[in-house]
Amino acid sequence: MARRSQASRLASLDFVSYDMAEAGSASALFSRNGSACGIYVLEFENGEAYVGKTVNIVSRYASHRRRYGDLVRLRFAPCHPDDLDMFERQVIHHEEVKGRSLRNLSLTGLPGGVDDVAVSIADGRAAVLPWDRSRRETVLSVASGAKEARFWQLSSHRAYPEILALLGRYVHETIPDPVDTQGMWALTALPATSKGPTSRRLLTLSLGQLEVLYVTESQTSEDPSSISCVINLYNDGQGLRRSATSGRNGAERPRFAQASYNVEYRVIAMTCGSLHVADTALTDPKVLDAAYRLNVALLRQGSRMFVRYHNPDFASAVLRATEQYARTSGPTETR
Repeated sequence: MARRSQASRLASLDFVSYDMAEAGSASALFSRNGSACGIYVLEFENGEAYVGKTVNIVSRYASHRRRYGDLVRLRFAPCHPDDLDMFERQVIHHEEVKGRSLRNLSLTGLPGGVDDVAVSIADGRAAVLPWDRSRRETVLSVASGAKEARFWQLSSHRAYPEILALLGRYVHETIPDPVDTQGMWALTALPATSKGPTSRRLLTLSLGQLEVLYVTESQTSEDPSSISCVINLYNDGQGLRRSATSGRNGAERPRFAQASYNVEYRVIAMTCGSLHVADTALTDPKVLDAAYRLNVALLRQGSRMFVRYHNPDFASAVLRATEQYARTSGPTETR
């Protein structure tokens, strides 16, 4: 049954309150001759409220009912359509002065009420916005599994400058149009791939359906921290194993081994025992030609198999390193 309260009167508005805890519709509460235009206040089980305006309270209430499952009361006051905006602001202010937490997001000093509010960002992500500053999320409190956090962790690694320089050289020399093809090549920081008790992947660069470069850090009692790099190359049978890289002044040499991948062409894996060895190998035109040949073949297939793992922040840093390398070194000539 409807009950009229003088305490709910605001200016010339006369609110009528309805118990909606068991009601599924508001159509029976408003006669065909009665006004359906006015200001309404929804009240919820937890004491919060929502203030709104409408020209048809029956349909407007129905839409709210589908969204909120905790509605317990409806208060409604008819008014002229020209006065809707003015009265809506007045009622919102009046409810807040009384100390009522409102779920409204506009026309209020506390959008969303006093509780935490989660707002949608993109790609299904949401950010929680508490009024209490001490409870806010910060850069350091981001979940450890987030792409951003993994990149930040990698960027603090002692070898990060060398890693960035190596990737800058590799991307410039072996990936055509790296800016526009980004997304067809995917870069991940600290992936879970091949993670074990004594080793972990620091990064993986993939094109199409294949990992073309990855860096691994091994941690053992003999060597607290050693970093190796594997670069996959197109095996054209032209003697990469006898490349000039493999015998320069007795320096440490890459190891070459036939890789078994489910692809239409043979791939040879070049394993470098350090970032320095990998960087030196990428000065060899034969190595660069073989890496470029493989990468173009993968790009032409058009696959984006690993794109969901792509880390845009990491890729942006690599592209900046690529630009710096291109400006200072220029392309390596093929001999």
